Amino acid sequence: MGTFSGIFKKLKYYIFFLWVAVILYFYFAENPFPLGYMVASFAGWVFIVFAALGVGTKTKNMLKVDTVTFLEDISVSLGLGLGLLYSVMIIMGVAGLLTPLSVYIMLTLLVLITLKDIYKWISTGIEKWKEHSGNRFSFIGTVFLIILIAGLGSSFLSSISPPTGSYSLSVPLAAAKNYIYEGRLYDIPYNYTSVFSPGMVMLYTLGLLVSGFKAAGLIAFLFIFLIAISVYSMTRKFFHRKIALFATTIIITTPVIFKLYLFYHPLPGSIFFSFMSLYSFICWSGQSSAGLKKKKGWLILAGLFSAFSIGWGYYGLFTPMVILIMVIYKILDKKQDGGYEHFSNELLYFLLPFLIGLLPMGIKNMVITGNPVYPFFAGREASVSATYGAAKSFFGYLLPLWHIPFAARPSVADFFKTGLVYVLFLPAVFLIDRLGKTIRVMLTFVGIYIAVFILVGRAAAYIYTLLPILAIVTAYIIINLYGKFRYFYQAVMGIFIVSLTVNLYIIWPWLNLDEKINFALGYISRSEFKDNAIEGYKAMEYINKNTPPDSKVLLIGEIRTFYIDRKTITSDLWSKSPFAELVGSGENTADSAAILKERGITHLFVNESELSRIMRYRSNIFNDYTVGIYEELTSNYMNEAYSVDDYKIYEF
Repeated sequence: MGTFSGIFKKLKYYIFFLWVAVILYFYFAENPFPLGYMVASFAGWVFIVFAALGVGTKTKNMLKVDTVTFLEDISVSLGLGLGLLYSVMIIMGVAGLLTPLSVYIMLTLLVLITLKDIYKWISTGIEKWKEHSGNRFSFIGTVFLIILIAGLGSSFLSSISPPTGSYSLSVPLAAAKNYIYEGRLYDIPYNYTSVFSPGMVMLYTLGLLVSGFKAAGLIAFLFIFLIAISVYSMTRKFFHRKIALFATTIIITTPVIFKLYLFYHPLPGSIFFSFMSLYSFICWSGQSSAGLKKKKGWLILAGLFSAFSIGWGYYGLFTPMVILIMVIYKILDKKQDGGYEHFSNELLYFLLPFLIGLLPMGIKNMVITGNPVYPFFAGREASVSATYGAAKSFFGYLLPLWHIPFAARPSVADFFKTGLVYVLFLPAVFLIDRLGKTIRVMLTFVGIYIAVFILVGRAAAYIYTLLPILAIVTAYIIINLYGKFRYFYQAVMGIFIVSLTVNLYIIWPWLNLDEKINFALGYISRSEFKDNAIEGYKAMEYINKNTPPDSKVLLIGEIRTFYIDRKTITSDLWSKSPFAELVGSGENTADSAAILKERGITHLFVNESELSRIMRYRSNIFNDYTVGIYEELTSNYMNEAYSVDDYKIYEF
């Protein structure tokens, strides 16, 4: 160990600059060979990880936060660093510095400043790993470990393949690409979510700037990995290894978690930061009266992680609300011990870091919209508390909780499924005689959270931040059912394995592993992979290859813009169609054509099957008048340049 440390200490600066040279060479090479592109993408991702790890480790050391295991150290240090990194990216976006050069300078400075902390983290991490890696798993433990590795492995394979999910191509990655195109954060027309709360999207922007979609995909994978190891390390710290393995397997095989990841959805980031906020609170609140003052670093982390949990959207507001209630209760509880005077400032240790963590988002909102708390007080409050049609009645309040495992509508059933594991085992908590203190804190968090969920907002996505906690509670129940009902152990384990199998059955079709393996091995090209996996990709490719670089494309019935390398105008999933708004402002078709030309629009990209479908549920926008204008416009004022399947491209 000493020899390795000595060699690394002498060569670390040379290794770092060699790493930077490799990244820059492959990134700026005009036609890098495939292996070189893979190396560059992976190297760029590692560069981002080391920058985040260095910043997080230095901040953790400043707060004097002690971690026990190597995995816990990764969860805390890397999670904290990623949260701080996307805050820096928000400030750079506001300042108009979203360029490859600016990002490389920022990352290089962060790594250089924290290089000593990174080296120390590697040295101590190896020792911690050796200390806690000697025990072996039982046979059943090995089976679950294989399932866990397979889940993470298939996730990794997906992350290095081109993104194909409709949501990823229309919301997070499309927004990141627009920011890069403009070199700054801005209010994307017809897309109010572009300034809603981009946090996690800024990490995708960072990945795209450093080394393309593979780095962005690896960042998406990173949060699934962090959720897994944080669940394992917390459960291992407060319970034992078997519960930790069960809990991690449950969360990794939860269908909705997998689906969110495959869609590059920013919500896994919010889930991770919310969980780490509770994790930090438990580490702080479990101390004695003297320990609370000494361990205030954990409470500061709880405030920062709570702020970062809002990095996807205002769903994350639920977590700091609940943590704040629990912090206040903990402080008031200490008043009975005569220690209230000593802990009256504890509240500030949570609130100040929370407000500081929110500051970049407030600045961004203020600069772009003039409202630091956008979308509140801006006519967008309804979108934050969507109820998906749930009635204001007793059963209406409970309905979203039913939808979470069983889905609200058949068309989105797979996306919203959490699986059978939680539904089958969580009610059995009442069969456990004595619940541990940590489990009681978790259940208290869940209870308060659901109360806030019912009162404030009842969209299914709000509740997904509870899944890591529920996975731990479920695993705890399964193990304790064995202790209480020893003769039913085999039946309990059988039900558990069957429910996990059902989850895997739901997940398997989403993976499309045969195509991804063929792509990874080079049997099919990137263009062939996209053509097979993405409906309408040939039309997108036509735009890229056959239109002038300064073209401006208006999309109708289509919102996936990530693979269109031209300026585009489209709406998000919720806003009004720009085509309907533009043509609706003219008195006739000639006026509509003149308005489109005045806006610089040169082409229409039309998904006709989707256009006919959305007319059925958005008739107030795409009605007979709008469609009549569209048909006359494309017949008399534009030429059909390309047609494939249901996709048509028209040009003036």
